[in-house]
Amino acid sequence: MPMSSRSFSRTLVLYMSLLVALSIGLLGVLWIFQEFSSFNRQADEMRAAMLAERKNNLIKKVADVAEFIGFKKSQTEDRVRANIKSRVYEAHALATHIHQTYRHTKTAAELRDMIREALRSLRFDQGQGYYFATSLDGTEQLFVDRPELEGKNLLDIRDASGAYVIRDMIAIARQNAEGFYSYTWTKPGRQGKDFRKISFIKYFAPFDWFIGTGVYIDDMEEEIKKEVIDWIGQLRFGSRGYVFAGQWDGVILAGPGKGENMLQNGSDDARRVVRELIDLAETGGGYIYYDMPKFDNQPAGMKTSYILPVEEWQWYVGAGEYIDDIELSLEAAKKSMHARMRENIISILLVLVGLLLTSFFIARWISRKTKRNLAALTTFFERAAFGLHAIDAEELEFREFQQMAVAANTMVAERNRVMGELSEKEDRYRSLFESASDAIVILQNGVCVDCNEKALHLLGAAREEFIGSPPDLFSP
Repeated sequence: MPMSSRSFSRTLVLYMSLLVALSIGLLGVLWIFQEFSSFNRQADEMRAAMLAERKNNLIKKVADVAEFIGFKKSQTEDRVRANIKSRVYEAHALATHIHQTYRHTKTAAELRDMIREALRSLRFDQGQGYYFATSLDGTEQLFVDRPELEGKNLLDIRDASGAYVIRDMIAIARQNAEGFYSYTWTKPGRQGKDFRKISFIKYFAPFDWFIGTGVYIDDMEEEIKKEVIDWIGQLRFGSRGYVFAGQWDGVILAGPGKGENMLQNGSDDARRVVRELIDLAETGGGYIYYDMPKFDNQPAGMKTSYILPVEEWQWYVGAGEYIDDIELSLEAAKKSMHARMRENIISILLVLVGLLLTSFFIARWISRKTKRNLAALTTFFERAAFGLHAIDAEELEFREFQQMAVAANTMVAERNRVMGELSEKEDRYRSLFESASDAIVILQNGVCVDCNEKALHLLGAAREEFIGSPPDLFSP
């Protein structure tokens, strides 16, 4: 009988292939997902590690600058003291030499004039340093900054803090013959008398004077600042890292834009960045991220910097590095991962094709064996319908088919037993039916379907004529 159902063997091959393909596909998708997740996690960790390393490096660079500035600032007064002491010793030696050389040929007044004029002409520290001389009675002998005061008694003159400067110096000369003294004083070419100054004086016995000189602290600080700026300008690190410095008023001291006031003359982007740097310095410093504008041959790009303030000088100092190369490194790693994944995907596809072919041949082999077993069972059932044939279970290759064969043989044997019993009962029934002394006719739906010999004899008809005909055709 024709059937419209699907083939078992084809279905087996199809579903085994689909199962293998689905399994490999799911495993491939899971692997790709895990690779991407792992890469993203590693990329985040790499980015954080690289950025932390950059930050630590920036802190170290700025800390080195801050330490150098602190060291230079600590040297300021020491350098001032050493410098002016040596200068006064030189002036004292010169005055002593003049006195000893000309004391027998010159009058005291002439010697005083010679010493005054010799010291008046001497300058040092780029013309900012000069000498002074005062009698211990308070009369000013040499006052280069204010020559109109020479010859006048200055015992009552005070500095900006109210200290009696000349009296204090006289006390040092009388008690120790020499020493340092700090005060505020006038400065050549500048208004006011509140410029902090450190002086060294030494007693000059021949005329009962003290000779001295002083240095303005701000002048020395300017020299220190210049040294610091020159040093900062040479600092480089990494591929594009550098140290920079600026004033809180916007003037760039070191780095891109040096000498320019970016708050006044810079571009909008430059003003924005410098304003952020100054604001950060005024609040104590720290890290800052910003887009570096393109100027002074510096490329534009994302940067991070570490800033510290130098409050006494109203400066900020910092070190910065571009961080776009971090993303470039990660992008290169991502491309490498993509290339590796493409290779792995091709490998997975090759494995998938191999497994599909293997599963196809295995399924086909199983299908053929199954088909042979099913054909044997089909032949058995077809023959069993008309006879007592049994199937040899040992010829079948699968246990399940062997169990079906045993059950089928049992079914056939039972059917044959029942059919034998029915045949015996039918023979006995037919014998009794035919040997009955009465005529027997069996009707079904008004048609004769069977009768015994007695009925045929009474009706005078043949069995072939009677069977299948209404009984009234043969009524006597």
